[in-house]
This record gives sequence, C-alpha cells and structure tokens, in this order.
Amino acid sequence: MALAICLGAALAATLTPAGAHTHPFSLCFFCAPRAMADTVGNVVLFAPIGAAIRALGASPSAATLTGLGISLAIEVVQLAVPGRDPGVTDVA
Repeated sequence: MALAICLGAALAATLTPAGAHTHPFSLCFFCAPRAMADTVGNVVLFAPIGAAIRALGASPSAATLTGLGISLAIEVVQLAVPGRDPGVTDVA
C-alpha cells in the first residue's frame, strides 16, 4: 500500500501538465537555473519509493535499479506532457 501511495504521489507531481514554461533539454547536470532545488525535490519525491520497495523485501541494488527505471520511464513520458521538462539530472 505504501508503494502505491508513493508512486501515485510521484506520478501526480511529475506528470501533471504544467504551464507553457519549459527549459531546453540539456545534458548538463549543473546548468539548470534550479539544479539544486530540482535535486532536493527528486530525492524527497523518490526516496520513499525506494524505501517502500525495500520494505517489500527487495535488495538495495534491486530497489535502486527499480527506482532508476521508474525515474527514467517518467522522464520519457514527460516528453509528451505539456509544460514538463524531461532532463538527465532527474534520472541521475
């Protein structure tokens, strides 16, 4: 149940269409205007998912790889969501 709640919150926060304000795609980790805020937000958003996966009995490496896959999938889907900015820093 905790995993479903964490995933639901992450999907709602990352895939809800936003305004037209977007940033160009970049491979630079520290160039974004809000790089530190984005990093902190991603940790706050995705750490509970990893903890929930671990609570289900997954190994640390399995939980990490699952979290990475979820994050990557969200970034790919964001390509089609208006006002969302997919970025490599959100996966790293």
